[in-house]
Amino acid sequence: MICVDSNIAIKWLVPEEHSDRARALLDAALSGQEAIVAPPLLPVEVSNALRQRLRSQIMTLEEALDFLRQFSRFPVTLVSPAQLHERALRLAHQFGLPAVYDAHYLAIADIFRCEMWTDDQRLLRGLRGRFPFARWIGEFAGS
Repeated sequence: MICVDSNIAIKWLVPEEHSDRARALLDAALSGQEAIVAPPLLPVEVSNALRQRLRSQIMTLEEALDFLRQFSRFPVTLVSPAQLHERALRLAHQFGLPAVYDAHYLAIADIFRCEMWTDDQRLLRGLRGRFPFARWIGEFAGS
């Protein structure tokens, strides 16, 4: 089982730095029949990321909608264990995160004891290597 954040999910859709590694991670999970999980806020964050690209005129509305349809077909299971929000709040406090959103992904990884993949450098700097499940997509070498 792996957890992915919206930075990774967007890279599955939109060509950008480390998209190749994010797609390789997806391929490795699928070929290994490894579950991909995320908190229920993942589709909201993916939609927001597409909206930001739309506002920056990086893509058209039709392209954004097509990417959103593609995203809905990815085999990501949205999970919301009973202790998710409390664990996320505790982790956000523990690591001094400015918002609790990112901590939901950390909480999923912590609860399920699985790797959480991201390209969020700000988050990784804030963790300072103190969260054993956080992985940077730039280090994914494939299988």
